[in-house]
Amino acid sequence: MFEHSIKVPRHYKIAANILKKVSTEGGSVKTLLYDNKLRHFRTNVLFALITETIKHAAHIDKIFDSCSLLKNESRLDPWLAKILTAELLFGKKALPGKSKPEQTILSYKEQFEKYTDDHEDDLKSKDQKQQLKIL
Repeated sequence: MFEHSIKVPRHYKIAANILKKVSTEGGSVKTLLYDNKLRHFRTNVLFALITETIKHAAHIDKIFDSCSLLKNESRLDPWLAKILTAELLFGKKALPGKSKPEQTILSYKEQFEKYTDDHEDDLKSKDQKQQLKIL
């Protein structure tokens, strides 16, 4: 019997769609987040995922370029990949599901960590500059 693929957890898919709309069409994260369609979902989880991804977007793009993730994995949604990578590197440090996109990101985990270790000083200095701007 044919086994169906395991679905990506819903909050990752929703966060990826909101991130895509914010980046391509413009608009506010909160406006899209508090849309009537999502009123029964945990918006605090989505907001944290999206803001962490936006905060580290430049780092994530550099990591993807260094390991050619989006070139090698052409079927992987780039917005979902950004959300999953932010969760893996800057959030919970783990991905709970067994879906294909999560397994793909986990297969690159060592390369991601190697890049962040090699460029740790660059990442820290940029984060400190961003924090000073906030203050």
